[in-house]
Amino acid sequence: MVEAREEEEFNRLMSEDRTTSRMTLTGSMMSARALKKTLLQIEELTKKHFEGLADARVAGYPPLYTRMITYIKEAQVQSFYLAIVLVFLLFWLFIRDFKLALIAMVPNLIPVALMIGVMGIARIPLDMGTAMVAAIVLGVAIDDTIHLLVRYQELTASLSPDDALTKTVAHVGRSIVFTSIVLAFGFSILMLAGVKTVFYFGLLTSIAVVGALFGDLVLLPLVLTVMHRTKGLCQQ
Repeated sequence: MVEAREEEEFNRLMSEDRTTSRMTLTGSMMSARALKKTLLQIEELTKKHFEGLADARVAGYPPLYTRMITYIKEAQVQSFYLAIVLVFLLFWLFIRDFKLALIAMVPNLIPVALMIGVMGIARIPLDMGTAMVAAIVLGVAIDDTIHLLVRYQELTASLSPDDALTKTVAHVGRSIVFTSIVLAFGFSILMLAGVKTVFYFGLLTSIAVVGALFGDLVLLPLVLTVMHRTKGLCQQ
């Protein structure tokens, strides 16, 4: 009876021509990195126990999923680096001031650096969701920076750099604060999700939006002030 049951179970794993066998494994939900590590361990075990007896390989959705996630992450990182270069060139073309274009990049990279720091400290994995945060926040920060610099350049035509900067922050800063608060609260709603990828996406985006607000309203005016005062001292 036992032998008949074992024979039946064995036949379920075999193909009709009895040349191929399939074994299905199940496990808990895990990240793409952990899944890739698990698949490598399974491949090592199959080679150890079936080498010389059968050609064993891992197939199905998990290997496809890990390759897909790896490709998406690499593409997102490469796209982000390309976006930085293109944003700088557009700043330079639009502002027509190389030094000011370099300064404009500082508040746009601060939220990205903050996000990466939080991911490192909290050991948040880089996956399909978290890899998109940098590009999204870069777009938000660029919009605020352009508003500030355009208004600042307009006012410097009739006011001193310090007065122009004060009026710029007072005029444009309010709308930047309101939009940043709305965005931060809007993305933070995603933290209520049960899926970790969505939770991390909402958390990191909210933190990065606050970092972009700090970069545009605190760091950028500070750098502009230091630049003009240094320029004034050099002229004296």
